[in-house]
Amino acid sequence: MKNPRKWEILGGSVKGGLHKVANLPNQDSISWRLAKEAKEAKEAKEAENAETEEFLEFADFVDILEQLEDSNDWDDLEQLQNVKDARNAQIAQNTENMASIEIMPATLAVSDGHGGAKYIRSADGSKWAVVALKSVVAELPIGYFSANMGNNELEELARQIKRRFLHKWQTLIGLNQENTPFSAEELNFFAEKVQTGKLKQADVDKVLANPKTAYGCTFLGAVACHDLVLLLQYGDGDILGLYGDGTTEHLILPDARNVGNTTLSLCNLTNATEIQHRFLLAEEIPQLIMLCTDGVVNSFPDNVARENDGFFRIPVQLKNMLKRENANIRTATEILKQNFLEPMANAGSGDDTTMGVLFDFAALLDEEVEKGEKGEEDENSQKIEKNEENEKNIKKNEDFANLKEPKEGTKI
Repeated sequence: MKNPRKWEILGGSVKGGLHKVANLPNQDSISWRLAKEAKEAKEAKEAENAETEEFLEFADFVDILEQLEDSNDWDDLEQLQNVKDARNAQIAQNTENMASIEIMPATLAVSDGHGGAKYIRSADGSKWAVVALKSVVAELPIGYFSANMGNNELEELARQIKRRFLHKWQTLIGLNQENTPFSAEELNFFAEKVQTGKLKQADVDKVLANPKTAYGCTFLGAVACHDLVLLLQYGDGDILGLYGDGTTEHLILPDARNVGNTTLSLCNLTNATEIQHRFLLAEEIPQLIMLCTDGVVNSFPDNVARENDGFFRIPVQLKNMLKRENANIRTATEILKQNFLEPMANAGSGDDTTMGVLFDFAALLDEEVEKGEKGEEDENSQKIEKNEENEKNIKKNEDFANLKEPKEGTKI
């Protein structure tokens, strides 16, 4: 690759207006970790635990992680082992340059809990999903993520990561349920929903028999080093890429199994091979990659607007903003929240809105700002087409139970 990528990450999440009215938590979760180099190897695992514990604010976080099985159960694959051995040899022969060797790729994870009556712990489910991907990537042996791998090795790598991600998520929510069974308050919530006709008793019985349902959520992920990117998706949401010529495109095409407000859910997934994935190598790798929950795209209900002035324009606006702010992450995060996420959450879809952005600032600087006027993204809120029904509910609805309950695998 002519110009290897050096990834930086920007992200944020805002609770939707509908959930504010209902006094419910943000159902979306986002977490990330920058690439680790060899000199940071010793602190990598400790940093992972500390970062995730702070992000989740779960009192039982450490206890649950300590109950996980050891991470040394990767398949004994001869081809991957050869790559691993080659990378280890490279490090051993170049100890004076170890600081420049990436041993752990950057990771960005986004998840969206369904938020419906059956999915009473979906906010927790989304948080454990982002934890699961970061944990799996942190466990990758050196050399298991490299553009030097052949196609067969890459596909096996994807299979391993998807399998372990699903296993990790199921283990985490299983331990969470075991440690904190459904409370009296949660059981009373189910009973109230049955009495008001919002849920059928048969649905409640299914959740109690299979508590995994309560944690239903979707998932988006990106694992990236300087010359290789792996993208993962299960359920709705979008992954867009911005290239040097100004082109924005879907890096993973929307899954046809997501219809309307119905989405695939991790809580129903039994075969990890169903998780969509795509590898990007060399010139396929964009300057900027955006992962976002469906609360973002649904703020642009017209398909034409999505692909012209609205949704597909967001990566360009982000690029220009990052260049103008010289990639100051603190300032960029504030702008992302105020000029993008909050207008969408409150006047657009009304849903929780979350964006995570991988970008190579040096690559962005190679291009001229397409529309360099200061504050171009300030117009973002004006371009969002207000969803009148959501806006009415956000402003006037005093009883969230009066809103539509989602169908199986759908979200509010």
